[in-house]
Amino acid sequence: MKKNSMSIIVEKAIRFILEYLPLIITLLIASWFSVVNTKSNTEKLDIILLLLLGISVSNLTDRFFQGRKIEKKLTILSNSFNSNGIDGLISNRRKTESAPLEDRFNNFSSLIITGGSLSRLGEEYLPFFREKLSNGCTIQIYMIRPYTEASKLLGKNVVHESQNENSYNRKIKETLNRFLTLKSEFPNSIQIFLYDTVPPYSIIASDLDKKRSKIHVELYTYAVPLRERINFLITQEDKKMYSFFEKQLEQIRTISEEVNE
Repeated sequence: MKKNSMSIIVEKAIRFILEYLPLIITLLIASWFSVVNTKSNTEKLDIILLLLLGISVSNLTDRFFQGRKIEKKLTILSNSFNSNGIDGLISNRRKTESAPLEDRFNNFSSLIITGGSLSRLGEEYLPFFREKLSNGCTIQIYMIRPYTEASKLLGKNVVHESQNENSYNRKIKETLNRFLTLKSEFPNSIQIFLYDTVPPYSIIASDLDKKRSKIHVELYTYAVPLRERINFLITQEDKKMYSFFEKQLEQIRTISEEVNE
């Protein structure tokens, strides 16, 4: 383990030297040129050529390492696609997708959750949410309003486990009451919102204002068991996808109404 750590440090040091040494030498030559009074035009020309050479080497070195990084990413992507097709692109790009919620979002300071009934989260992870709230974290909950046309459609077409309208609405109401109980315990740390539309997916987003932000998306597919739904994890490295779902969260806010009881 120590050997691997040492090799990584050495590799980083070599990469740093190769990437920045030409630029450092160029800057030193430029600094020397600015303070030394050279009378010969030939000397000045030689120094200018050295500066141009240093800049060129620095640019080429930078492009080389950037090219290596891109090549590695493309190789991983290509291998994944060739071996498993689109399944590989979705399932292998983030190994943590199937991990429990407390492992995927353990270090968050703010969390946004959207979805339908959110019954599984309300049942299985209530102690986890309570612990995080007691530690100073903030949570926003967005869920479908019970006993509406939207909840009827969602229960009938999406929820595989129960296609009974009344049963599904009771689940929504029970989950809402659980979250309201949390709000009574932590009134300044949790907000609960309801909307009257059928969501195409659920979202769990952590720390949207920070670099470590993550957005987990679960698709609401037709009549598929809960644990078989397609889901994927997005980070700020996925710029277009991240921006898309960040804007989706903004849209959800505009159509939602906050409830306190």
